Amino acid sequence: MLRIENLVCHSDGKSLLDIEGLHVKGGETLAVLGPNGAGKSTLLRAISGDCGYDGEVLVHGRSRRNWRSNYLARHLGVLPQSSVLTFPFLAHEVVSLGAIPLKLSQRGMREEIRRVMKLCDCDHLSERLFPSLSGGEKQRVQLARVLLQLSQAEESPLLLLDEPTSAQDLGHQHLMLRLTNQLAREGYGVISILHDLNHTLHYCKRCIVLENGRVRYQGRPDDVLAPEHIGEIWNYRPTFGWLQDDRLVLA
Repeated sequence: MLRIENLVCHSDGKSLLDIEGLHVKGGETLAVLGPNGAGKSTLLRAISGDCGYDGEVLVHGRSRRNWRSNYLARHLGVLPQSSVLTFPFLAHEVVSLGAIPLKLSQRGMREEIRRVMKLCDCDHLSERLFPSLSGGEKQRVQLARVLLQLSQAEESPLLLLDEPTSAQDLGHQHLMLRLTNQLAREGYGVISILHDLNHTLHYCKRCIVLENGRVRYQGRPDDVLAPEHIGEIWNYRPTFGWLQDDRLVLA
């Protein structure tokens, strides 16, 4: 679904990202990890085309530069860390913005809006003014907007999530991550920037660790998140334990 080749990003003469190769398959959940300033958000911006880069970003084997914008919008969606929207839209009106690249009847759009808002547990917020919502509620409404945008993809869509649990309470953190796994089972490719390593262990099939814009480690979370690796990257040596269902946890 996604293949990156020799991806390089610069700003003011400084190298922000230098990735020789990376791929994501449909049905896969990839976590992007690393300390602050490692290049995680820059990677998502390069994939989405929000920053300039050298090298290639190929979506379904075609350079993203060669995709028509409205067609790419139905196949690649981004949930940023935060978004500024002060105009008094109702929550369902914000979600409806995701229908711009789609061909839906009014009835079809209403049904899809209800469906994606229910998936994101924000259907009860439909008639609330968006600026009045909490940070976590806004984040779930924006995710519903992105899912609406991808709802008519003709090929497996790619979903980019920049810290999707950052504003969520404990229950909604797990809801969001269970939802990403559900989408992966439906064929989505999902790339998530995460800071909680336990979330990576429990919900992601594969992860990469960035340091100074380069991939330091990649592979299965159980292998990548070894104590010595965590100590090298984050200057913190975790302890390990096991839950009753034989899941590894870090503390």
